[in-house]
Amino acid sequence: MKNAYAKKLQNDMRRHAAARQHIAIQMSKDAAMLEAHEVFKMGPGRAPAFSEAFDQALREISQFTVEDTPDMEYTKAKLDARLREICGDGFAPWEERYG
Repeated sequence: MKNAYAKKLQNDMRRHAAARQHIAIQMSKDAAMLEAHEVFKMGPGRAPAFSEAFDQALREISQFTVEDTPDMEYTKAKLDARLREICGDGFAPWEERYG
């Protein structure tokens, strides 16, 4: 009986963690879309492409992380290289971004 209850508690915790993660990701996407509108004047014509690009980038980053070693050196290097190109002198390395 205790094992079944412990399993139920674990499943509940996993479900809640997944729900919180989904909310955090959606809030990040919402913030990105709001600011793409503010900064770049993105509107209904470009919003769907931006939304899909955001989702694709997140899938790629997630895949890098899943396939990477525990220290995530490959993921860090790939992201930093792309962001360095995009940000130029304003680039902040992984250690600063994720502190």
